[in-house]
Amino acid sequence: AASTATTATTDNSSPSVIIYAYSTSMYDGNVADSVVNTCYGTNSSGYTKAPFYSTSTHDLKDRLPSSKWSNAVYSLQGHKISSSWENLWDGNIDMSLHEAEVIYDNESSITRGLWTGTKSDGTFSGKNCNDWSSTSSGNNATHGTFQAKDSSDWIDNSTTACSTTGSNYFLCFMYN
Repeated sequence: AASTATTATTDNSSPSVIIYAYSTSMYDGNVADSVVNTCYGTNSSGYTKAPFYSTSTHDLKDRLPSSKWSNAVYSLQGHKISSSWENLWDGNIDMSLHEAEVIYDNESSITRGLWTGTKSDGTFSGKNCNDWSSTSSGNNATHGTFQAKDSSDWIDNSTTACSTTGSNYFLCFMYN
């Protein structure tokens, strides 16, 4: 049965990284400002939050301080996605984001992906809708898939035109 948990544990005794959906809204043009405002800061449990995508100035893998790269990566529901942040970039993950309920099992649009702007090694792909500000069909963005775990498709599956609204989700992560 799918978990109904919607918030992360407040137990900060084990260093960890938690990946979660920004919202159930998909990209609909210039969403970067709202993602940034939601995905940055420190919550009341002491977790630091950041967006789970690359920009022209920030590689996704480097958004987490290197001193925390050995931290395990979980979903909000406590499912282990990877044994460490560093292992996210080795070509596969331990559990798909779908299995980990990053987007809940009962979500009808699970076939949609996640906007990443990121290559499989965690670096900027060069394609991110002009730093997430463009809705032009002339711009593209790299996306991953919630279903993959045994390939880098989970983070770098394909590219989609930035004019394709409602096609992919944004994710955030937090760490302690």
